[in-house]
Amino acid sequence: MSAESLTPKQQERRTRILEAAATELLDMRDDSTAVDRIATRAGTSKATIYRYFGDKIGLERAMVAWLCERARDPLEGVTVWPYNPRATLIAIATAFADGILRAPVMDLHRYVVARTPTHPELGEIFWNAGPEATYEKAARLMTQTHLPSNLRAIAPRQFAELFINMLTGSIQLGYFCKGPVVLEQDDMAKRIEDAVNAVGFPP
Repeated sequence: MSAESLTPKQQERRTRILEAAATELLDMRDDSTAVDRIATRAGTSKATIYRYFGDKIGLERAMVAWLCERARDPLEGVTVWPYNPRATLIAIATAFADGILRAPVMDLHRYVVARTPTHPELGEIFWNAGPEATYEKAARLMTQTHLPSNLRAIAPRQFAELFINMLTGSIQLGYFCKGPVVLEQDDMAKRIEDAVNAVGFPP
């Protein structure tokens, strides 16, 4: 059942199911009772869930796409200072950290990583809507500022990946292994400052 063909009431029910799926599945208790728990939480039935999404993997695909859509483009609204690369990079880094390096997004990332070996389409949905789109947007923003020749020698997309990956560092892997304590202990402002300094833009 395509989302576009739904009535407003059906859209509301579909959203409730997706919200329930995110709550129940992203905690990684993905067992044989998952759909039952989702139905209970959404105030509906398994039959209704299957009517909307076909099967459990159909629900997962829709959930990943829906969550990506809600979280996409963390770099929207970033201000570019053409003659101040440091300010531009700090703006990109801050927006990325605020939009991506937080528990709800990393819970989705962890779930997709765990499920992709058996359901690669989930990884593709997440990659295209998340990392791919963010790297491309960062690259476009970086081309609007005057970088020194050594950085212009690097393809914008490659530089965007290198810079953003400096921010994630061990944060994502640490979160997957150790949980929210990693975010609580990290000084993101210092991490951003160090990344910008490392690419050659000290205060």
